[in-house]
Amino acid sequence: MTVAFPPVSIAILALPAMLYLFWSIGKAETKKQAFAAGWLFGFTFYTTSLAWISNALRIDAQFENLIVFPLIGLPAYLSLCTGAAALIAWRYRQSLIHQWLYFALSWAVLEYLRTHYSIPFPWQLVGYVWDANLTVLQLSSVIGIFGMSLFTVLLLTSPVLLLKKKLRFVPVIMMLLLIAAYGYGYHRQQTVLEAREPATVLRLVQPSIPQTLKRDAKAYDQTLHDLVNLSTAEAEQPIQAIIWPETASPYPLDMMHDLRHELAKILLPNSYLITGMNRYVAPDAGHESGRAYNSLIVIDDKGLIADVYDKHWLVPFGEYVPLSWIVNVAAVATSSDFNRGTGARTIKSSYLPDFSPGICYESMYAGDVVDREHRPSWLLNITNDAWYGDSFGPPQHAAYARVRSIEEGMPMVRVANNGITYVTDAFGRYKIQTKLNERRYLDVHLPPALPTPTLYGRYGNMVFLVLCIVLYSLGLVCRRLQRDRN
Repeated sequence: MTVAFPPVSIAILALPAMLYLFWSIGKAETKKQAFAAGWLFGFTFYTTSLAWISNALRIDAQFENLIVFPLIGLPAYLSLCTGAAALIAWRYRQSLIHQWLYFALSWAVLEYLRTHYSIPFPWQLVGYVWDANLTVLQLSSVIGIFGMSLFTVLLLTSPVLLLKKKLRFVPVIMMLLLIAAYGYGYHRQQTVLEAREPATVLRLVQPSIPQTLKRDAKAYDQTLHDLVNLSTAEAEQPIQAIIWPETASPYPLDMMHDLRHELAKILLPNSYLITGMNRYVAPDAGHESGRAYNSLIVIDDKGLIADVYDKHWLVPFGEYVPLSWIVNVAAVATSSDFNRGTGARTIKSSYLPDFSPGICYESMYAGDVVDREHRPSWLLNITNDAWYGDSFGPPQHAAYARVRSIEEGMPMVRVANNGITYVTDAFGRYKIQTKLNERRYLDVHLPPALPTPTLYGRYGNMVFLVLCIVLYSLGLVCRRLQRDRN
Protein backbone atom coordinates (compact mmCIF):
# COMPACT_ATOMS: atom_id res chain seq x y z
CA MET A 1 0.00 0.00 0.00
CA THR A 2 2.83 2.40 0.83
CA VAL A 3 4.17 2.51 -2.74
CA ALA A 4 0.76 3.69 -3.97
CA PHE A 5 1.32 6.98 -2.13
CA PRO A 6 3.82 9.79 -2.74
CA PRO A 7 6.66 9.95 -3.38
CA VAL A 8 6.52 6.56 -5.18
CA SER A 9 2.91 7.06 -6.36
CA ILE A 10 2.24 3.75 -8.15
CA ALA A 11 -1.46 4.17 -7.49
CA ILE A 12 -2.56 0.95 -9.22
CA LEU A 13 -0.89 -1.08 -6.45
CA ALA A 14 -3.54 0.15 -4.02
CA LEU A 15 -6.00 -2.11 -5.88
CA PRO A 16 -4.53 -5.52 -4.89
CA ALA A 17 -3.80 -4.19 -1.39
CA MET A 18 -7.40 -3.15 -0.71
CA LEU A 19 -8.80 -6.28 -2.35
CA TYR A 20 -6.59 -8.41 -0.12
CA LEU A 21 -7.83 -6.58 2.96
CA PHE A 22 -11.46 -7.00 1.94
CA TRP A 23 -10.88 -10.70 1.23
CA SER A 24 -9.25 -11.09 4.66
CA ILE A 25 -12.30 -9.55 6.32
CA GLY A 26 -14.56 -11.95 4.45
CA LYS A 27 -12.49 -14.95 5.56
CA ALA A 28 -12.56 -13.93 9.25
CA GLU A 29 -14.63 -16.26 11.40
CA THR A 30 -14.85 -13.98 14.44
CA LYS A 31 -14.98 -10.27 15.09
CA LYS A 32 -11.54 -10.46 16.70
CA GLN A 33 -10.09 -11.95 13.52
CA ALA A 34 -11.77 -9.26 11.43
CA PHE A 35 -10.43 -6.46 13.63
CA ALA A 36 -6.98 -8.06 13.63
CA ALA A 37 -6.97 -8.24 9.81
CA GLY A 38 -7.76 -4.53 9.53
CA TRP A 39 -5.37 -3.54 12.31
CA LEU A 40 -2.43 -5.53 10.86
CA PHE A 41 -3.09 -4.08 7.41
CA GLY A 42 -3.03 -0.55 8.83
CA PHE A 43 -0.01 -1.21 11.03
CA THR A 44 2.03 -2.49 8.08
CA PHE A 45 0.96 0.48 5.96
CA TYR A 46 1.61 3.16 8.57
CA THR A 47 4.90 1.77 9.87
CA THR A 48 6.37 1.68 6.37
CA SER A 49 4.97 4.99 5.11
CA LEU A 50 5.45 7.09 8.26
CA ALA A 51 8.81 5.86 9.57
CA TRP A 52 10.32 9.21 8.52
CA ILE A 53 8.67 10.92 11.50
CA SER A 54 11.26 9.33 13.79
CA ASN A 55 13.97 11.48 12.14
CA ALA A 56 12.72 14.47 14.15
CA LEU A 57 13.67 12.69 17.37
CA ARG A 58 17.25 12.19 16.19
CA ILE A 59 17.95 15.93 16.09
CA ASP A 60 18.24 16.13 19.87
CA ALA A 61 19.83 13.25 21.79
CA GLN A 62 17.44 13.67 24.72
CA PHE A 63 14.55 12.43 22.58
CA GLU A 64 16.21 9.40 20.98
CA ASN A 65 14.78 7.01 23.56
CA LEU A 66 11.29 8.09 22.45
CA ILE A 67 11.72 6.88 18.86
CA VAL A 68 9.45 3.94 19.67
CA PHE A 69 6.46 6.34 19.70
CA PRO A 70 6.55 7.34 15.99
CA LEU A 71 7.86 3.95 14.86
CA ILE A 72 5.39 1.78 16.78
CA GLY A 73 3.00 3.87 18.86
CA LEU A 74 1.61 6.15 16.12
CA PRO A 75 1.04 3.32 13.59
CA ALA A 76 -0.60 1.24 16.32
CA TYR A 77 -2.93 4.15 17.13
CA LEU A 78 -3.82 4.90 13.50
CA SER A 79 -4.43 1.20 12.84
CA LEU A 80 -7.30 1.26 15.30
CA CYS A 81 -9.24 3.02 12.55
CA THR A 82 -8.51 0.42 9.88
CA GLY A 83 -9.32 -2.29 12.43
CA ALA A 84 -12.62 -0.62 13.30
CA ALA A 85 -13.53 -0.28 9.60
CA ALA A 86 -12.81 -4.00 9.11
CA LEU A 87 -14.92 -4.89 12.15
CA ILE A 88 -17.88 -2.83 10.90
CA ALA A 89 -17.63 -4.48 7.48
CA TRP A 90 -17.51 -7.95 9.09
CA ARG A 91 -20.77 -7.29 10.92
CA TYR A 92 -22.49 -7.04 7.51
CA ARG A 93 -20.93 -10.27 6.18
CA GLN A 94 -24.33 -11.76 5.38
CA SER A 95 -24.78 -9.23 2.58
CA LEU A 96 -21.86 -8.55 0.24
CA ILE A 97 -23.28 -5.27 -1.07
CA HIS A 98 -23.77 -3.90 2.44
CA GLN A 99 -20.38 -5.13 3.55
CA TRP A 100 -18.80 -3.29 0.61
CA LEU A 101 -20.78 -0.09 1.16
CA TYR A 102 -20.35 0.16 4.92
CA PHE A 103 -16.65 -0.73 4.75
CA ALA A 104 -16.01 2.27 2.50
CA LEU A 105 -18.25 4.55 4.56
CA SER A 106 -16.66 3.58 7.87
CA TRP A 107 -13.14 3.91 6.42
CA ALA A 108 -13.77 7.44 5.14
CA VAL A 109 -15.62 8.61 8.27
CA LEU A 110 -12.88 7.24 10.52
CA GLU A 111 -10.28 9.08 8.43
CA TYR A 112 -12.21 12.28 9.06
CA LEU A 113 -12.49 11.59 12.79
CA ARG A 114 -8.81 10.76 13.31
CA THR A 115 -7.89 13.90 11.37
CA HIS A 116 -9.78 16.17 13.73
CA TYR A 117 -10.14 14.49 17.12
CA SER A 118 -8.26 12.72 19.91
CA ILE A 119 -4.65 12.88 18.61
CA PRO A 120 -5.30 14.66 15.28
CA PHE A 121 -3.25 13.25 12.41
CA PRO A 122 -4.36 13.94 8.80
CA TRP A 123 -1.67 11.96 6.98
CA GLN A 124 -2.04 9.05 4.54
CA LEU A 125 -5.70 9.52 3.63
CA VAL A 126 -6.57 7.03 0.89
CA GLY A 127 -7.76 9.80 -1.44
CA TYR A 128 -4.15 10.94 -1.84
CA VAL A 129 -3.32 7.89 -4.00
CA TRP A 130 -4.53 10.06 -6.92
CA ASP A 131 -1.60 12.45 -6.47
CA ALA A 132 0.00 11.33 -9.75
CA ASN A 133 -3.34 11.64 -11.58
CA LEU A 134 -4.19 15.33 -11.46
CA THR A 135 -7.17 14.83 -13.77
CA VAL A 136 -9.08 12.56 -11.37
CA LEU A 137 -7.86 14.62 -8.42
CA GLN A 138 -9.91 17.55 -9.75
CA LEU A 139 -12.93 15.76 -8.27
CA SER A 140 -11.74 17.03 -4.88
CA SER A 141 -13.04 20.45 -5.93
CA VAL A 142 -16.50 18.93 -5.47
CA ILE A 143 -16.20 16.33 -2.68
CA GLY A 144 -12.89 17.21 -0.97
CA ILE A 145 -10.18 14.79 0.07
CA PHE A 146 -12.47 12.86 2.44
CA GLY A 147 -14.93 12.38 -0.39
CA MET A 148 -12.02 11.23 -2.54
CA SER A 149 -11.18 8.62 0.10
CA LEU A 150 -14.78 7.38 0.08
CA PHE A 151 -14.83 7.21 -3.72
CA THR A 152 -11.44 5.48 -3.81
CA VAL A 153 -12.32 2.73 -1.32
CA LEU A 154 -15.62 2.09 -3.11
CA LEU A 155 -13.78 1.89 -6.44
CA LEU A 156 -10.87 -0.29 -5.29
CA THR A 157 -13.07 -2.86 -3.51
CA SER A 158 -15.89 -2.98 -6.07
CA PRO A 159 -14.34 -5.88 -8.08
CA VAL A 160 -15.36 -8.25 -5.24
CA LEU A 161 -18.97 -7.68 -6.28
CA LEU A 162 -18.25 -9.47 -9.55
CA LEU A 163 -18.47 -12.70 -7.51
CA LYS A 164 -22.26 -12.30 -7.40
CA LYS A 165 -24.11 -12.17 -10.67
CA LYS A 166 -26.83 -9.86 -9.38
CA LEU A 167 -24.24 -7.33 -8.19
CA ARG A 168 -22.04 -7.14 -11.28
CA PHE A 169 -23.68 -3.91 -12.33
CA VAL A 170 -22.11 -2.12 -9.34
CA PRO A 171 -18.47 -2.35 -10.54
CA VAL A 172 -19.71 -1.16 -13.93
CA ILE A 173 -21.28 1.87 -12.26
CA MET A 174 -18.03 2.56 -10.41
CA MET A 175 -16.06 2.41 -13.66
CA LEU A 176 -18.53 4.81 -15.26
CA LEU A 177 -18.07 7.18 -12.32
CA LEU A 178 -14.31 6.95 -12.78
CA ILE A 179 -14.69 7.80 -16.48
CA ALA A 180 -16.96 10.70 -15.51
CA ALA A 181 -14.30 11.91 -13.05
CA TYR A 182 -11.75 11.86 -15.86
CA GLY A 183 -14.11 13.84 -18.05
CA TYR A 184 -14.81 16.39 -15.34
CA GLY A 185 -11.12 16.76 -14.52
CA TYR A 186 -10.12 17.15 -18.15
CA HIS A 187 -12.81 19.76 -18.82
CA ARG A 188 -11.94 21.67 -15.65
CA GLN A 189 -8.28 21.94 -16.57
CA GLN A 190 -9.17 23.51 -19.92
CA THR A 191 -10.48 26.59 -18.11
CA VAL A 192 -8.45 29.69 -18.90
CA LEU A 193 -8.26 32.30 -16.15
CA GLU A 194 -7.39 35.91 -16.75
CA ALA A 195 -3.98 36.90 -15.41
CA ARG A 196 -3.86 39.27 -12.46
CA GLU A 197 -3.60 42.94 -13.40
CA PRO A 198 -1.41 44.44 -12.17
CA ALA A 199 0.85 41.44 -11.67
CA THR A 200 1.80 40.42 -8.14
CA VAL A 201 5.42 39.29 -7.96
CA LEU A 202 6.63 37.33 -4.94
CA ARG A 203 10.11 36.22 -3.92
CA LEU A 204 10.07 32.82 -2.19
CA VAL A 205 13.23 32.13 -0.19
CA GLN A 206 14.36 28.56 0.49
CA PRO A 207 17.49 28.92 2.68
CA SER A 208 17.89 25.19 3.45
CA ILE A 209 19.20 25.78 6.97
CA PRO A 210 19.96 22.45 8.72
CA GLN A 211 17.76 21.84 11.73
CA THR A 212 20.79 21.50 13.99
CA LEU A 213 21.86 25.07 13.09
CA LYS A 214 18.34 26.44 13.55
CA ARG A 215 18.55 25.32 17.18
CA ASP A 216 22.05 26.73 17.70
CA ALA A 217 22.00 30.27 19.14
CA LYS A 218 25.56 30.85 17.87
CA ALA A 219 24.31 30.41 14.30
CA TYR A 220 21.38 32.87 14.54
CA ASP A 221 23.22 35.80 12.96
CA GLN A 222 24.54 33.65 10.10
CA THR A 223 21.03 32.31 9.50
CA LEU A 224 19.66 35.83 9.22
CA HIS A 225 22.57 36.82 6.97
CA ASP A 226 21.83 33.90 4.58
CA LEU A 227 18.16 34.85 4.42
CA VAL A 228 18.94 38.49 3.66
CA ASN A 229 21.48 37.55 0.95
CA LEU A 230 18.92 35.42 -0.89
CA SER A 231 16.28 38.12 -0.45
CA THR A 232 18.40 40.94 -1.87
CA ALA A 233 19.57 39.25 -5.07
CA GLU A 234 18.79 41.32 -8.14
CA ALA A 235 15.24 40.89 -9.46
CA GLU A 236 13.93 41.39 -12.99
CA GLN A 237 10.68 42.94 -11.72
CA PRO A 238 9.67 44.82 -8.56
CA ILE A 239 8.92 42.41 -5.72
CA GLN A 240 5.70 43.00 -3.75
CA ALA A 241 6.54 40.53 -0.99
CA ILE A 242 9.55 38.53 0.17
CA ILE A 243 8.44 35.34 1.92
CA TRP A 244 10.58 33.32 4.31
CA PRO A 245 9.66 29.87 5.68
CA GLU A 246 8.31 28.70 9.04
CA THR A 247 10.48 29.84 12.00
CA ALA A 248 12.91 31.36 9.50
CA SER A 249 13.64 34.31 11.77
CA PRO A 250 15.67 33.07 14.73
CA TYR A 251 14.62 36.20 16.62
CA PRO A 252 11.16 37.27 17.89
CA LEU A 253 10.72 40.18 15.49
CA ASP A 254 7.57 41.45 17.18
CA MET A 255 9.73 42.37 20.19
CA MET A 256 12.75 43.74 18.25
CA HIS A 257 11.91 47.16 16.83
CA ASP A 258 15.43 47.99 15.61
CA LEU A 259 15.91 44.67 13.83
CA ARG A 260 12.57 45.03 12.04
CA HIS A 261 13.64 48.42 10.76
CA GLU A 262 16.95 46.99 9.55
CA LEU A 263 15.13 44.22 7.69
CA ALA A 264 12.71 46.75 6.19
CA LYS A 265 15.66 48.24 4.29
CA ILE A 266 15.69 45.22 1.96
CA LEU A 267 12.11 46.01 0.90
CA LEU A 268 10.93 48.21 -1.92
CA PRO A 269 8.34 50.90 -1.13
CA ASN A 270 4.85 49.42 -0.71
CA SER A 271 6.08 45.88 -0.19
CA TYR A 272 6.27 43.35 2.65
CA LEU A 273 8.43 40.80 4.36
CA ILE A 274 6.46 37.74 5.48
CA THR A 275 8.26 35.31 7.74
CA GLY A 276 7.72 32.62 10.30
CA MET A 277 9.00 32.98 13.86
CA ASN A 278 8.29 31.87 17.41
CA ARG A 279 6.34 34.49 19.32
CA TYR A 280 6.20 34.90 23.09
CA VAL A 281 3.57 36.73 25.11
CA ALA A 282 4.24 37.72 28.72
CA PRO A 283 1.85 36.72 31.52
CA ASP A 284 -1.18 38.97 31.95
CA ALA A 285 -4.42 39.10 33.92
CA GLY A 286 -5.99 36.33 31.86
CA HIS A 287 -2.94 34.07 31.81
CA GLU A 288 -0.81 33.36 34.86
CA SER A 289 2.03 32.03 32.73
CA GLY A 290 3.48 33.29 29.46
CA ARG A 291 2.33 31.96 26.10
CA ALA A 292 4.30 30.77 23.08
CA TYR A 293 3.05 30.69 19.51
CA ASN A 294 4.35 29.40 16.20
CA SER A 295 3.60 32.52 14.18
CA LEU A 296 3.71 34.27 10.83
CA ILE A 297 4.44 37.99 10.86
CA VAL A 298 3.93 40.55 8.09
CA ILE A 299 6.35 43.51 8.18
CA ASP A 300 5.91 46.54 5.93
CA ASP A 301 8.55 48.71 4.27
CA LYS A 302 8.69 50.99 7.33
CA GLY A 303 9.47 48.14 9.71
CA LEU A 304 5.97 48.19 11.21
CA ILE A 305 3.99 45.02 11.97
CA ALA A 306 1.16 44.85 9.44
CA ASP A 307 -0.31 41.60 10.79
CA VAL A 308 0.43 38.48 12.83
CA TYR A 309 -1.05 35.01 12.44
CA ASP A 310 -0.69 32.27 15.07
CA LYS A 311 -0.76 28.59 14.12
CA HIS A 312 -3.96 26.82 15.17
CA TRP A 313 -3.42 23.14 14.26
CA LEU A 314 -0.38 22.07 16.25
CA VAL A 315 1.73 18.95 15.64
CA PRO A 316 1.07 16.32 18.35
CA PHE A 317 4.22 15.61 20.40
CA GLY A 318 6.09 18.16 18.27
CA GLU A 319 4.42 21.38 19.41
CA TYR A 320 2.23 20.09 22.20
CA VAL A 321 1.81 16.86 24.15
CA PRO A 322 -1.68 15.35 23.87
CA LEU A 323 -2.88 13.41 26.90
CA SER A 324 -0.08 15.13 28.83
CA TRP A 325 -1.53 13.86 32.10
CA ILE A 326 -0.53 10.37 30.86
CA VAL A 327 2.52 11.13 28.71
CA ASN A 328 4.88 13.28 30.78
CA VAL A 329 7.40 14.39 28.14
CA ALA A 330 8.30 17.74 26.56
CA ALA A 331 7.23 18.57 23.02
CA VAL A 332 10.08 17.96 20.56
CA ALA A 333 10.06 21.39 18.90
CA THR A 334 9.95 23.36 22.14
CA SER A 335 10.58 22.91 25.83
CA SER A 336 6.91 23.63 26.58
CA ASP A 337 3.64 23.41 24.68
CA PHE A 338 2.80 26.03 22.07
CA ASN A 339 -0.56 27.76 22.38
CA ARG A 340 -3.17 27.54 19.65
CA GLY A 341 -4.13 30.47 17.45
CA THR A 342 -7.74 31.37 16.69
CA GLY A 343 -7.97 29.47 13.38
CA ALA A 344 -8.15 30.20 9.67
CA ARG A 345 -8.51 33.83 8.69
CA THR A 346 -7.83 36.17 5.80
CA ILE A 347 -4.98 38.69 5.97
CA LYS A 348 -5.79 41.93 4.20
CA SER A 349 -3.04 44.34 3.25
CA SER A 350 -2.74 47.48 1.18
CA TYR A 351 -0.38 46.16 -1.51
CA LEU A 352 -1.10 42.42 -1.77
CA PRO A 353 -4.19 40.45 -2.74
CA ASP A 354 -5.92 39.04 0.36
CA PHE A 355 -4.44 35.71 1.43
CA SER A 356 -5.05 32.91 3.89
CA PRO A 357 -1.92 31.95 5.86
CA GLY A 358 -1.09 28.50 7.16
CA ILE A 359 1.94 27.11 8.93
CA CYS A 360 3.34 23.65 8.19
CA TYR A 361 0.90 20.94 9.27
CA GLU A 362 -2.12 23.23 8.78
CA SER A 363 -2.04 22.68 5.03
CA MET A 364 -3.25 19.13 5.69
CA TYR A 365 -6.58 20.21 7.16
CA ALA A 366 -9.03 20.11 4.29
CA GLY A 367 -11.94 22.47 4.83
CA ASP A 368 -10.08 24.48 7.45
CA VAL A 369 -7.57 26.53 5.47
CA VAL A 370 -9.74 29.55 4.64
CA ASP A 371 -12.25 31.83 6.31
CA ARG A 372 -15.29 31.20 4.09
CA GLU A 373 -16.96 34.46 5.07
CA HIS A 374 -13.94 36.43 3.84
CA ARG A 375 -12.67 34.46 0.85
CA PRO A 376 -9.00 35.18 0.07
CA SER A 377 -7.33 35.25 -3.34
CA TRP A 378 -4.54 32.80 -2.55
CA LEU A 379 -3.24 30.35 0.01
CA LEU A 380 0.15 30.76 1.69
CA ASN A 381 1.81 27.89 3.51
CA ILE A 382 5.19 28.32 5.20
CA THR A 383 6.87 25.22 6.55
CA ASN A 384 10.08 23.72 7.88
CA ASP A 385 10.53 20.07 6.91
CA ALA A 386 14.23 20.02 7.79
CA TRP A 387 13.28 17.93 10.82
CA TYR A 388 12.76 14.93 8.57
CA GLY A 389 15.86 14.94 6.37
CA ASP A 390 15.96 13.07 3.05
CA SER A 391 12.89 10.92 3.61
CA PHE A 392 9.34 10.35 2.39
CA GLY A 393 8.14 13.14 4.71
CA PRO A 394 8.88 16.35 2.75
CA PRO A 395 7.57 15.09 -0.64
CA GLN A 396 4.46 13.66 1.03
CA HIS A 397 3.79 16.96 2.78
CA ALA A 398 4.30 18.92 -0.42
CA ALA A 399 2.05 16.64 -2.48
CA TYR A 400 -0.81 16.59 -0.01
CA ALA A 401 -0.76 20.36 0.57
CA ARG A 402 -1.42 21.17 -3.09
CA VAL A 403 -4.80 19.40 -2.93
CA ARG A 404 -6.03 22.40 -0.91
CA SER A 405 -5.59 24.58 -4.01
CA ILE A 406 -7.83 22.22 -6.02
CA GLU A 407 -10.45 22.04 -3.27
CA GLU A 408 -10.59 25.80 -2.77
CA GLY A 409 -10.03 26.88 -6.39
CA MET A 410 -7.15 29.23 -5.64
CA PRO A 411 -3.37 29.16 -6.04
CA MET A 412 -1.11 27.94 -3.27
CA VAL A 413 2.26 29.48 -2.50
CA ARG A 414 4.35 27.11 -0.41
CA VAL A 415 7.66 28.27 1.08
CA ALA A 416 9.74 25.57 2.76
CA ASN A 417 13.05 25.85 4.60
CA ASN A 418 14.69 22.92 2.80
CA GLY A 419 12.00 22.22 0.21
CA ILE A 420 9.83 21.62 -1.50
CA THR A 421 8.95 25.26 -2.30
CA TYR A 422 6.41 25.74 -5.09
CA VAL A 423 3.51 27.65 -6.58
CA THR A 424 0.40 25.94 -7.93
CA ASP A 425 -2.43 27.43 -9.91
CA ALA A 426 -6.11 27.11 -8.96
CA PHE A 427 -6.18 23.59 -10.42
CA GLY A 428 -3.22 22.27 -8.44
CA ARG A 429 -0.79 22.39 -11.37
CA TYR A 430 2.78 23.19 -10.39
CA LYS A 431 3.91 26.44 -12.00
CA ILE A 432 7.40 26.31 -10.50
CA GLN A 433 9.10 24.35 -7.73
CA THR A 434 12.45 23.72 -6.09
CA LYS A 435 14.26 20.51 -5.27
CA LEU A 436 14.71 19.14 -1.79
CA ASN A 437 17.68 20.65 0.13
CA GLU A 438 18.30 23.23 -2.58
CA ARG A 439 19.36 26.71 -1.42
CA ARG A 440 17.76 29.24 -3.74
CA TYR A 441 14.95 31.73 -4.24
CA LEU A 442 12.08 31.83 -6.73
CA ASP A 443 10.59 35.00 -8.21
CA VAL A 444 7.04 34.15 -9.20
CA HIS A 445 3.91 35.76 -10.57
CA LEU A 446 0.92 34.97 -8.41
CA PRO A 447 -1.63 33.01 -10.47
CA PRO A 448 -5.31 34.03 -10.38
CA ALA A 449 -7.99 32.31 -8.33
CA LEU A 450 -11.27 31.05 -9.76
CA PRO A 451 -13.80 33.90 -9.98
CA THR A 452 -16.29 31.93 -7.85
CA PRO A 453 -15.72 29.30 -5.14
CA THR A 454 -15.78 25.60 -5.97
CA LEU A 455 -18.61 23.54 -4.49
CA TYR A 456 -16.21 22.30 -1.84
CA GLY A 457 -14.86 25.80 -1.35
CA ARG A 458 -18.39 27.02 -0.66
CA TYR A 459 -19.57 24.26 1.69
CA GLY A 460 -16.40 22.51 2.87
CA ASN A 461 -16.77 19.11 4.52
CA MET A 462 -20.56 19.43 4.59
CA VAL A 463 -20.40 17.99 1.06
CA PHE A 464 -18.69 14.88 2.42
CA LEU A 465 -21.18 14.63 5.29
CA VAL A 466 -24.18 14.81 2.92
CA LEU A 467 -22.59 12.20 0.65
CA CYS A 468 -22.13 9.85 3.61
CA ILE A 469 -25.73 10.34 4.76
CA VAL A 470 -27.05 9.65 1.26
CA LEU A 471 -25.03 6.44 0.90
CA TYR A 472 -25.88 5.26 4.40
CA SER A 473 -29.58 5.89 3.72
CA LEU A 474 -29.28 4.02 0.44
CA GLY A 475 -27.85 1.08 2.35
CA LEU A 476 -30.77 1.15 4.80
CA VAL A 477 -33.28 1.17 1.95
CA CYS A 478 -31.53 -1.77 0.27
CA ARG A 479 -31.55 -3.73 3.53
CA ARG A 480 -35.27 -3.13 4.02
CA LEU A 481 -36.03 -4.21 0.46
CA GLN A 482 -33.90 -7.30 0.96
CA ARG A 483 -35.77 -8.21 4.16
CA ASP A 484 -39.15 -7.69 2.48
CA ARG A 485 -38.07 -9.94 -0.37
CA ASN A 486 -37.02 -12.65 2.06
